[in-house]
Amino acid sequence: MNQPAWVPEFQAFNREVMAESETPGLAVAVALDGETVYEDGYGLRDRERGLPVTPETIFGIGSLTKSFTTLSIMQLADAGNLSVNDPVVKFLPEFRVPRPKSEAPITLHHLMSHCSGLPEEPLLVHARGPSMRRDPDIKKIRGQQLPSAFFTPEYAAKDITNYNGLLALLAEASFEMLGPPENHHSYSDESFALLQGVVERVSGKPMVSYLRENIWQPLGMEHTGTQADGRETREHHQPLRARGRRRVPVTSLARHRRDRRQRRPGIQYRRPFALHRGLPEFRHGKGCSRRVA
Repeated sequence: MNQPAWVPEFQAFNREVMAESETPGLAVAVALDGETVYEDGYGLRDRERGLPVTPETIFGIGSLTKSFTTLSIMQLADAGNLSVNDPVVKFLPEFRVPRPKSEAPITLHHLMSHCSGLPEEPLLVHARGPSMRRDPDIKKIRGQQLPSAFFTPEYAAKDITNYNGLLALLAEASFEMLGPPENHHSYSDESFALLQGVVERVSGKPMVSYLRENIWQPLGMEHTGTQADGRETREHHQPLRARGRRRVPVTSLARHRRDRRQRRPGIQYRRPFALHRGLPEFRHGKGCSRRVA
């Protein structure tokens, strides 16, 4: 197969982006009409060991994971197991928010669209806490981005590792809601942790099992997984965590420029080209409803 004429200029552009953003490595794929016409890796996935980025490198995808949570909810809606207009408390009866601004219920749609009235990341540090305390570079960021009490036993006692812990913490939280549902748009990681709880309770399956059986396997996404299933031990895996400037991940660069050493819970991992290979199935209604596609 002959190389497209635009490839040399495209490769030079990729290297220029790497240099300007101080990114140690990246993987790129170009698809045309559902067919891969170019794929390659640039730079290193691990500078300390000199390991290169290749088309086989498995990356953390950060908040792209939310798309799969939303797809799971829509599949359950298509199956008649729920409606996106259902109130959250129908599935999570212990769900409470501090000082609600309205009697109108927060619905699944509000969570999916970041319009629940929850402020941005009021409790996320409690979810990041366990992995951050394991980070060998944690002492370097003391006092920079963390609450002053972060390293105390009392603060660590509020660490959460699942949506049940989040529900309990929300019930006793004291932050201010932004307003009634639908009145404010505010990006919310907590909302999607709650949606995971809805998927698990409605389907009766752990989230990873649901994703594997209903999305990954039907779409042939054989190299996709999560932190919880041993993906991080795979040969071509690239951790979604920074260790100083020498180990900045090559995924979600903008996010990690703001928060380089914090690790997000429940991140999915996949080869960078697995998703666009599944896009035709999404577009044509295979693997999910046409309404969602």
